[in-house]
Amino acid sequence: MTATIDLGDLGGGEPWAPPETPRPRRRLSGPPRWVAAVAVAAVAAGLPVTSAAAAGPVLHLASGALTTALGGGRIYVTRFGGEGPHRLEVYGEGGARLWGTDLSDSQLLMFADDDAALVSVRLPDNPALATVTALDPRTGAQLWQRAGVSVAGRLPGRTMLVDTSRRVTLPAGADPQAQPREANQLVTVDSRTGAPVWSLAVPVNAVVAFGRGGNTPFDLTSFSVLDPDGTLRGYDLATGAVARTDRLEPGLSGLGSLLTGEDGDAGPPGARAGQVRISTDRGDDVYDRASGRMLWHAAPGPPVLGTFVNLGNTGQAAIGQWPLSGCAPGLWCRLDGAGLVAYEARTGRQAWRVDGFTTVLGAGAETVALGALGDNGQSLAAGVIVDARTGAIRSRIDGWHPVVAEGHRIVVWRRPDGERVTTLGLLDPGTGRITVFGTGDSWGGMPSCSVDARVVACGVAGELTVWPLPAAARR
Repeated sequence: MTATIDLGDLGGGEPWAPPETPRPRRRLSGPPRWVAAVAVAAVAAGLPVTSAAAAGPVLHLASGALTTALGGGRIYVTRFGGEGPHRLEVYGEGGARLWGTDLSDSQLLMFADDDAALVSVRLPDNPALATVTALDPRTGAQLWQRAGVSVAGRLPGRTMLVDTSRRVTLPAGADPQAQPREANQLVTVDSRTGAPVWSLAVPVNAVVAFGRGGNTPFDLTSFSVLDPDGTLRGYDLATGAVARTDRLEPGLSGLGSLLTGEDGDAGPPGARAGQVRISTDRGDDVYDRASGRMLWHAAPGPPVLGTFVNLGNTGQAAIGQWPLSGCAPGLWCRLDGAGLVAYEARTGRQAWRVDGFTTVLGAGAETVALGALGDNGQSLAAGVIVDARTGAIRSRIDGWHPVVAEGHRIVVWRRPDGERVTTLGLLDPGTGRITVFGTGDSWGGMPSCSVDARVVACGVAGELTVWPLPAAARR
């Protein structure tokens, strides 16, 4: 996944012992008979389901959980108790409390790994006052703090920041997007010490694109800058040095969002490798990066009314079109009306179209998993696995609501009408197989989930539950 970031938008106290964790209202990973019953019903419906749930949850917070993140073998939970400041609580992946600290009203947990936990004060109306604080993930002690910056992303042992110290305060009601662009300064620091490693001044009016790893919004895989004259530079993330320079042919229709084909949103790039997509209100232009030649153009599609999600990245597309993004090897895809259209990367020819599904959940080596959203933005209890080459439907995932989780996984849940117990599983986008890992009580709404090598954490309406990742679903 590559996100184009407007750099104008980028953006602890003493450790304490949090109160006792509220006990569950009922056991959330219920008796195996519940899971077995659901598995039998699913198999009867033709769905390949593996029941792997026997152990209960390792952690359950009945209320007050605002956000959750996994990193470095720890569970990070931002909580609010109704009075006083909200706080960050940290648990081991076995459920034991490790430490906690109060957060200010404007502080948000950005990400955490084995080097540091990053919390940031983001002030869109006064970016010069933005602050990033790094905490020791083992103790909660402050490692370093830097004012006048916001977080762009991370790479091994490093954190990339955007200098916001010289940004002006916008008047009330001003549109940040309507303000003139300014030169920007990127600073990459050591995640443990905060010491600068390299910095880069981004020219005025240049477009910046960060390649990111699947549904992990802060993990950087590439960094490119496109100048108005068509010069495209790719940088070495470790050193900040220019790794390659290309020049796109004259006649750019404009500088809009930028995406390099190697950083597509799902699956290996295939024929997208070596391509660049630039999207403007005139449509999408796809270039060959090495020669700079424009390969093909996709005119704007019909106005899109509703919400489109690609690997968990939700966007409102009320006017114009959703830009092309990588959805499978050798394909660019975009939302077009009430369906998803795939285009051959080399020619721009329409390869296939699937109506009724507007959410790219993930991809296997030869497949793409698609879901759908209702008018309220919530996922519908439906999904399909399609052939990446033809768009033919290989299998249907009926009755399960998909949730694209951080960590490159797809969580699915179902609750039959009239019942209270919700069953949760992990969907393999290559085969359509579901591995059941637990149950919950009266799920609904818009849950969010994170998955790492050991646990699955899901929260909904302030309630958080963490289950062990079943062996059958480990990679």
